[in-house]
Amino acid sequence: MTEIELLQQIADNTSTDTNLWVAVIAASAAISGAIVTGLLQYFTESKRAKRAYKLEEKKLRANIVATERLRWLQDVRERLSKLYTHLDMQYSFLKRPGNPAQLQETLDEYSFVVMQEIHHISLLLNPEKPDQKKLKRALAVKQKILLQCFSRKSQQLTQIHDKRYALVKNIAFNSLTTIGERTWRQIKDLD
Repeated sequence: MTEIELLQQIADNTSTDTNLWVAVIAASAAISGAIVTGLLQYFTESKRAKRAYKLEEKKLRANIVATERLRWLQDVRERLSKLYTHLDMQYSFLKRPGNPAQLQETLDEYSFVVMQEIHHISLLLNPEKPDQKKLKRALAVKQKILLQCFSRKSQQLTQIHDKRYALVKNIAFNSLTTIGERTWRQIKDLD
């Protein structure tokens, strides 16, 4: 048999419909495999993207909460500092000898700022939290002490409540320190 006859016989033997079906099935399997692989890859990437989105959302929320807590803490600190500056000046004026009527205008200016700051600070505090409640209470006691001092000064009495004034100031500052420590712990827990 010659080469051409051999090739013809091979062509005749392989040209059956069975071979065509084998080729169709093989191609279908390849296409199906590609589709399944693509779908698996899609779902895997979709889950990964959802996890990444949730993680980024969590980080963003934590960042916003941390920033707002720090802003709140700084605002309370600044207001308390301003308040105690005016309280100390008011208290100092009350301890000076002389007629309170001469100091009344200055005391009234300080009193206005003191009341304004106390109201601002009180509105920033959460009375459900013990340290914030303690700070709010210390501010109320401080006001009572000053009112007693005003009353004593107008009656020309010289007794001043230095120890009590210092104690209440210390309580307020310690409360704010504790509030700051707790706020920092909460911020660290967000990480």
